[in-house]
Amino acid sequence: MSLLLELPHEPQLLQTVCLTIGAYSNWLDAATDGFPLLSSVIKVLLSGMDKSEDSAAAAAVAFRHICDGTVLFR
Repeated sequence: MSLLLELPHEPQLLQTVCLTIGAYSNWLDAATDGFPLLSSVIKVLLSGMDKSEDSAAAAAVAFRHICDGTVLFR
């Protein structure tokens, strides 16, 4: 996951990164190092919201998956 966060923020690549983050949202919740990565993940998703319409949609889906599947905030 940390390697994904270091990729360049080009619109199409960022869309893929956002979709991957959403797909692995359960891993973020279960991983022992998931919580420290959460702030970096949120920064990437916020960047996705700003880049293009497609990356914004992917980031919104990722946010939904993170919020629906995580117990980090409970």
